[in-house]
Parts: sequence; structure tokens; C-alpha cells
Amino acid sequence: MKPYYPVFFCLFSIILTAQNSGDLTQNPFQKNDNLEGYIYAQIAVFSTKPSTENLYLFKETEQQLWRSPKTSAEKIAWLHFQIQHAYQRKVIGQLSKSVQIYEKAFHYYTSEQLLHYDILEYCLLPMANNYTKLGAFERSETLLKVAQTMASKQENTRKLAAVYNNLSILYQSKGFYKKAKKLLEKIMGLKDITKVQKGRVLGNLALVELRLNNVEKAVDYAKKSLLINPNNKELAQKLASIEAVYFEKQAQFKAAFSAYKKAQSIALEEKGPKSREFIKSSINLAAFYVRRNQVTRGEKIFLDCLKKQTIPFLTVDNTLKTIHEALGDISNQKGEIKAAIQHYKNGLKANLNLKKTLIADVSKIRLMAENNALSEKIIAAYYLLYQSSKEVSYALAALNISENSKARIVSDQLRQQSIKSASSNLYFKRESTLKLRRSQLLHQRMLAEKNQGTADILHLKNIHNKLNILTNNLQVLTQEIREKHPEIFNTPTEIKQIDLEELLVNEQQLVLEYFVGSESVYVFSIATNRALSFRKIENKDLLQEDIGRFYALFSSDRGRKIQQNIPYYTRLAHQLYLKLLAPELQNHHYTSLVVIPDAAIGLLPFDALLSSPTQHLDFSKMPYLLLQSELTYNTSIQIMRRHKTAPIQHSFTGFFPVFDTKKSKRPALENTITEAENLHKTMGGTIFLRAEASKENFLKQQDNTGILHLATHASSGTFQEPPSIEFSDNTLYLTELYGLRFNTQLIVLSACETNVGPIIKGEGVLSLARGFLYAGVQNSIVSQWEVNDKSTAQLMSRFYIQLKKTSHTAAALQLSKKEYLSDSKIYHLKKSPYYWAGFSYYGQLDNHPNKTSKYWIIGSAFLLLITSFFFYGRKQ
Repeated sequence: MKPYYPVFFCLFSIILTAQNSGDLTQNPFQKNDNLEGYIYAQIAVFSTKPSTENLYLFKETEQQLWRSPKTSAEKIAWLHFQIQHAYQRKVIGQLSKSVQIYEKAFHYYTSEQLLHYDILEYCLLPMANNYTKLGAFERSETLLKVAQTMASKQENTRKLAAVYNNLSILYQSKGFYKKAKKLLEKIMGLKDITKVQKGRVLGNLALVELRLNNVEKAVDYAKKSLLINPNNKELAQKLASIEAVYFEKQAQFKAAFSAYKKAQSIALEEKGPKSREFIKSSINLAAFYVRRNQVTRGEKIFLDCLKKQTIPFLTVDNTLKTIHEALGDISNQKGEIKAAIQHYKNGLKANLNLKKTLIADVSKIRLMAENNALSEKIIAAYYLLYQSSKEVSYALAALNISENSKARIVSDQLRQQSIKSASSNLYFKRESTLKLRRSQLLHQRMLAEKNQGTADILHLKNIHNKLNILTNNLQVLTQEIREKHPEIFNTPTEIKQIDLEELLVNEQQLVLEYFVGSESVYVFSIATNRALSFRKIENKDLLQEDIGRFYALFSSDRGRKIQQNIPYYTRLAHQLYLKLLAPELQNHHYTSLVVIPDAAIGLLPFDALLSSPTQHLDFSKMPYLLLQSELTYNTSIQIMRRHKTAPIQHSFTGFFPVFDTKKSKRPALENTITEAENLHKTMGGTIFLRAEASKENFLKQQDNTGILHLATHASSGTFQEPPSIEFSDNTLYLTELYGLRFNTQLIVLSACETNVGPIIKGEGVLSLARGFLYAGVQNSIVSQWEVNDKSTAQLMSRFYIQLKKTSHTAAALQLSKKEYLSDSKIYHLKKSPYYWAGFSYYGQLDNHPNKTSKYWIIGSAFLLLITSFFFYGRKQ
């Protein structure tokens, strides 16, 4: 900001005189129509007394502008005013507000084409730094890539070093320490970097080595950084913090204590008692006390830090969450369970405040995964209270915490979309357009980075630039929507007992929700004839191992392991039934079961679990859960409540690429031709075959309100590539689905691994199934592994026949599997659950009448008929 300071102070006395005279509206600037001078002078006024209390001056200035900037100089002055406002918000710790103002400033810069302004140094770098602290890593990286291109184009080594340094901090925050180290070493090889920059780079290298557990190297780098800049207090504090960790690891506790105190003292002296740096160093000291069993001293410091976390700090990284979590742990140790719960909840709330600034789902997912650990602590505390009192209110409170960690991003998207779709607001239409374009650009970037060895680097840079401007437009638009329509962003209401009662319509339905933490697994059971129950599965690690071994039987070697060792399969299948289901199903017969899984439990084929031990080697005679209950899966109770249950419409559209032409690079799916013929015979509708089964034709079906069927190849993705599904001409990736909107009632993904993908705590499986749900498809049939195309064709033919009869998806899928098992024409080894259990129904509960209610209706009708005859006879 230094180039503008002479202007500030030359004009400062003029506006100060105007203010002292009390005639602010008729100041000399307005009389002379000197808008540029007025803006700079207002910045100078704030610079004399920078404080939280005086931030109103920025808003006041904005309101008192007598006209919009017209000349280039006026526009640059106004741009600088906004950037100064954002910078001051950053200084006092209001990072969320700061990035919002930076985004508006950058939007103004691009729309007004103010190319002579140094946007890299004054806006892009500090904004990226803010986003890194807030955990919005994707946005930060996009900004830094654009800044890197600018610095390279300008051939400015110092700016390039600053960009690399910020990128290294980003990589450290993401846990990519070796990548960060490599980048920092690259900076040290650059020419013309300043001493200050070298000192900062060495300081950051010290932090990287600390993260890599190379504590001695970390101390060495920290000392070198301080030698270069001996008067730099920031580096001195960093050295003290690193030495504290080093001494503690060496069990030199007195030296460690001195180092922690030194770091705290420097922060207090340089930044003040309410600064972010002082609070961070105090937290480190408090945590050290707790580790040394000096809990009372540690608690006192944590409480003092909590008092200093005033409103401006509510959205500053995860500091507030860290304090509340630590105080919760201390309360737990003291046996103050309710106090612990309150602290944990406050920590959860503080972390959720960060989500308001995030646009990218990747960043939101990372944040929700962090929240999962806190959610587990709260549920564990409620479990202790529930065990001692058996009060249902504790079980319900724990269920609500579990629900908050269930696909929260998808749930929020669906809730917000339902509000927006009922409105013709142009803001929402523009937002939808920007989101679609953003998902397309992210897709292009993924493809370009995937082929980086041969990719056009200029093309990749161009994508980064476009993505940067588009995301900026989306951020600014989201701010406007949040200001004009705050109701869209309200937290969903908690589930009450009456909501659970309304969820089920008869006594033969049961809902089971699972929560998987790092220590334990919890099961919530909801039925109309029983109070909400809540239990803990002990030995979570053993359960995880059993799930892994059981899923491997299906997912590897095309299911041959099941056939080769049937007793091993039957033993595992019954063990998992006992752990996951038996206590809830004992002494009760439920014909309809809803499973809300979590983590790896989402990969399990529940209908292939065995309800009792068996010595049978004949797959058709085993006691599968399938034979007892129709199965429905869902992502959360909140989503179940939001979506209305309705019979599936029978309008049908099918896509069958087949891949049997010479041009095809995929293995042929010849059995899908038979599948297409059978389904067309049963359902009618429209069939897209071979070349017609294109991605373009599929995307035209977004407003299709009936059934979409895809019989094709799919992939669960890799580390570099997201899950995807194939069409005759192109691939549809999961990332693209996030920008689309479907009105389809049911999608059937008759392909491999469509419900498989990375498992994220708090969000579940990031699969194609999740992508289509995010895009608005309420109901889907998806696969859990690489399915056999012949048995799939047979199963799908039976499924649609049953769907035509019943109009209920879960029932139709259950009946089709039972028919497959009882078909005498199918070889007994082909009746292995690998061939029929791979498909699951995710969606709404089929609320069709059960047998009991049917008999009641028939009996009631008969009784009414007899009574009518009796009264008719009496009348005669």
C-alpha cells in the first residue's frame, strides 16, 4: 500500500478540517467534484485510528459518495479503497468478511479493466492467504496459479517468490509437506529475492521439517532465518514455537515451558492480547500444561482465550473450535458430561461458520470430515447419559448429531434447491448458469492436468484464468443472494420425535442409521412400535476388518472367492448380521428395512447377510436377509423427510452404448442388447442404442420425469480421476454432475461400481450415486462392485416386470432377486450373491400396504358389508 501513502497524508488535513467543521456533506472535495481526493482522504482518516470500532468509516464513505467513479484515476482510487477495507478486516482477524470484500474488489478490477493496478500484490496474494487459513484450498490454489502466471509474465522474481511461498503454505495446510519443501527450495534458487523473503522461506522450511518430524532440521532452519533477519519478531516467535516442540520431544520440559512462554510473550508484545498470534501461542501453552497433567492451569488459559474470541474472530480458521474441543475434553475428564457436550457443540458450531465462505464442495467436504471427530465425542457423551438413564431424549439428541454429519453438503444443496426452484428470481438462474459453467471448467482442468505431460501449458493457464474470474463472479453473486435471501442458508431444523413417527407408516418398517467414528460404531433404531433406541458396537477395528474381508469377496476376482470358499462366506455373512442387525431384529419381523449407512458400511450388500448359521453349500437355500425384508438405502433421515414418496412413473428412456463397433475402445457389452430388447418390450419408451447412446443425448434428458436407464461401463475413479460413466462418444464425470439438475424420478445405473468411490468421513461414498442425488435424482439403483453383464441383464429384465406390477422400487428389486434365486434354469454357482446382490436401491421408502394392513382392509370391508345387509334387513 506504500505508493499511495503520500497521497493519503497530503489530503488528510483537508478532510480532517471538513470533519471538524461538522460539514461532511459539503466538504471541499464534493464542491470541487474531486472524488479521487475524497476517497484517498477517507482512507487516510481510518489509517490514523485503525480499529474494529472505526470500521464503520468504510461503510459511511460508501454511502456518502455523491456519484460513481468515472475516470480511470477515480476507479483505481475506489478499487484501492475496497482493498484497504479488505486488508483492515484481515488485520483484525475478520477473514470471512475480508475475502468477501477482496472478491468484490477483484470483480471491480476485472469488470472495469484496471490493468495498471498491481492486483497481484494488493489483492490476489492476501486473498489467497485468507482462503488458505479458512480451508478453502481450491479457491486459494486457483488464485495463486493466476498470480504465478502474472508474475512470470512480468518477469518479476520477487513477486514469483511471494507466490511460491504462499503456495508452499497452501500445500502445508493440505498436508503435502514434501511438495511444499520442494517449492521452498525452488525459491532459494531464485535470484534477486530480498533478505526478508529468504528469512520467511527459511522459516517456512522450518515448519515443513517440523511437520515431517525432522525437529533438529526445523530448529536449524529457524535459527538461520533469524540470523538473516535478527529484528524480525515473527521469525523469533516461530523459532521459539519450534524449539518448544523440540524440547518437549526430548523430555526437556523446563526448556519446553520456557520456549512456549517466550513465543507467547513475543506475540503479546508485537500483536497484542487479542491478536490471533497471541491466542494461538496461548493455546499451545495451555495444551502443554494439559499434557503435563497440569489440567487446572491449562483450563484457565483456554478459558482466557475463549473470552478473547470476540465476534470478529468467530470465523477465523479453527481456533475457536480448538478451544472448545480442549475445554470439552477437560470437562469429560472431570466427569462433567453435560458441560463437555456443550463445549463440543460450540466447537462444531464455530467450525460450521467457516462453511459460509466456501464455494467449492471439495473444501466443504474437508471441513465436514474435520467435524466428524467432534461429532463422535458428542455422541459418545450422549451415549453415557443414555446408558445411565435410558432417556430417549439423549438418543434423539445423539441422532441429530449423527444426522449433521450425514451428507450435509448434499442435504444443504437439496434443501436450498427446493426453495430456489419455487422462485423465478433471476439471481438463482444466474447462479445455476455459473455453477454449470464452473463444473465444466473444473472438468476441463482435470482432463488437462491428467495429460500434463503432453498438455498445452498455455491452455491450462487459460483454464485457471477463466476459472478464477468465474469463481469470483459466483462468490460475489452468492454474497448478494445471502444478503437478500438469508432464509436459504438457514440451518435445517432438528429432528423431533414426531418427525420420526411420521417417517414410517406401518409397524413392519424399520430404519437403522449408523455412525462410524474413529473409536466406535453407533446404531440408531427407529420403528413405529418401539421407542428410539441407541447402541454402541464394541471393537470397531474388528468390525472394519470383517467388512473389508466380506466386501473383498465380491469386489475382487469377479466373485470367485465366494464360490471357492463357501463356508468362509457364510461365516462372515452371519458374523456381520449379528453385529450390525441382530439386536434390532431380534424378536421382531420387519418386512421393510431402511439402512442409512456410514463410511465402509455403505459398501456392504445387506441383503446377502445371513440371519442364521448355515451348513448349506447351495446358494439358493441360504437364509439371506433378502428373504425376510425388502431393503431401501438412504443418505440421511433429513433427505428422507424432504423427498415425497410417490409411485414411480413408467415413462422409460434407456441408454445402451454396447461398444461392439470397431471404433470402440471399451470392451463390448453384448448382453446389453438383450437387456435393451427385454426392457423395451416391458416398458416401451425410448431406447438409445450404440452411437445414439451419446452423452449429448443423455444430457437432453434432464427434464425427463420418469425413469432413466443406463447399461454401460462405469468406473469408481482413481486418485487423480473422479468416478465416471461411459457413453458411446464421451465420458460423464462426477464433477460434471455437480453443475447439472435432473427432474428424473428414478435412475438405474446398470453398470459397474456406480456406488463406489472415495469414502469421506461425514459425507460417505463420493460415488456417481451421490452425484446424481446432488443433481436432484431422488431415487437410484446402483451397483456395489464390477457386476456380471449377463446376470445383470437377467436381473434388470425381472426388475422392470415387477416394477410394472407394483410401482414400488424396493419391492420390485427384492422380488427380482428372489426370482433369480429360485430360477431352476440358472446354474447353482451362478446363484452366488456376487451375481444378484450387487444392486441396491437408494431412495424413498415404499409406503405400500403390508400384508397385515391388506387383511385388515379386506376384513373391514367384509364387516361393513355384513352390517349393511343387517340394517337393510331390519329396515325391510
